[in-house]
Amino acid sequence: MQEKLSPHLAIAILIFSIGCASPGSGVSDPTPATESGAALTTPNDSGEQILSIAGALAESFAAPLPQRGMLAVVVRWGEATFGVVDGSGKSLVPLMTKATGELFVSSARSRLAYLVRDGPNPERNYIEILDLTGRKGLRLKPAKDYAILGFTLSPAADRLSYAVMNLRKSRSTHATWRVGAIDLVKHEGQISLKSNPTDIPEEGIPVPFGWSGHSGQIYLQGWMPFRGMMKQGIWAMDPDGSKLRKILPEPAYASVPRLSPDGAFLAYLVTDLESLPKDYVAAPGSPPGNVVEVMDLATQEKSVWARSTGGAFGLFSWSATGDGILASERVWSEGRFRDVSVRKINRKASVKIAELSPSDSGARIGSILECNDGSPFWVVQDHGRATLRGARGSVGAALFAVPEGQIHLIRCLDR
Repeated sequence: MQEKLSPHLAIAILIFSIGCASPGSGVSDPTPATESGAALTTPNDSGEQILSIAGALAESFAAPLPQRGMLAVVVRWGEATFGVVDGSGKSLVPLMTKATGELFVSSARSRLAYLVRDGPNPERNYIEILDLTGRKGLRLKPAKDYAILGFTLSPAADRLSYAVMNLRKSRSTHATWRVGAIDLVKHEGQISLKSNPTDIPEEGIPVPFGWSGHSGQIYLQGWMPFRGMMKQGIWAMDPDGSKLRKILPEPAYASVPRLSPDGAFLAYLVTDLESLPKDYVAAPGSPPGNVVEVMDLATQEKSVWARSTGGAFGLFSWSATGDGILASERVWSEGRFRDVSVRKINRKASVKIAELSPSDSGARIGSILECNDGSPFWVVQDHGRATLRGARGSVGAALFAVPEGQIHLIRCLDR
């Protein structure tokens, strides 16, 4: 006899399957928060302690960080090895290894926050925040029955905004969740948003993905826990939950949105259906993004920085200075989109800075990063093999490779 999953176990499986989301995906005017229904509420001080500091970490690694290099993570079989790619780019100096599953990480200044998965039950997952300079850190754990959905560090790395969901109290007709902020210096927390006890918002559960140093606001993406963690609209709010408003509806973008380094702009991909290949057939999930659009968060004015006719863009990230965007370019070939090059895009131009070699046919760009000196780096994922490349010539020199696994570039160390 076939047994049915209990509702909270079904949600647990969904949460366990999500990754960094940090893991790619027509624009209308922003909608005020009051038009979204009563499911989003800004509580007064409820006194709840949903995420709390569970203790300090012992020294995680002995060697001091080098003055120059890249902080990177190699993920293999559910374990993440955090390390530094040395100045030559030829090797990874390992710092520590954690059980992370898919990687979920946030970095600001000298601090690095990452999700640690403690077995198959997502209620046991917790956040570690490591000070890379002092080699000390904190461990944050959720209250009973709650699972962590996402988090982001403040630009000063002294606060953390997070979203959690109560697995036991959530059903397909309603979800119990909280969005909060915790002061990492004072060890104090507050609840910024909380769910209505009777229903689940059509916009999903707001999960923080960025914290602007320009406006001081937190930016959140709606997630639908009962629809495979589908992504919905984009929201903005003050850390205490005030000034909550929708700035981008779900149909308006098709990617993971990214804040500029100064937090003044938001970049995302948009799908122009008329510019897709004539024989393209829509598949389940987000359509390919073929327009790079940037929003000025102060004015909410949107501008198109690049458009691909007949092709698409894949992974992208901001340049180190915030004056441009690095994106993988994709062409339509043999019934699917294939990564072929890396382009640097700004308001006025789009320039190819590297291309995949013929031997990389069928591979994809897995991570992109530009350091303060303007040097771009990217990771080529090909049949389980990950290769770090740097721009030395039009193709880019292979620096080092991982036979099985993934390489994620986190940030440059330019001290």
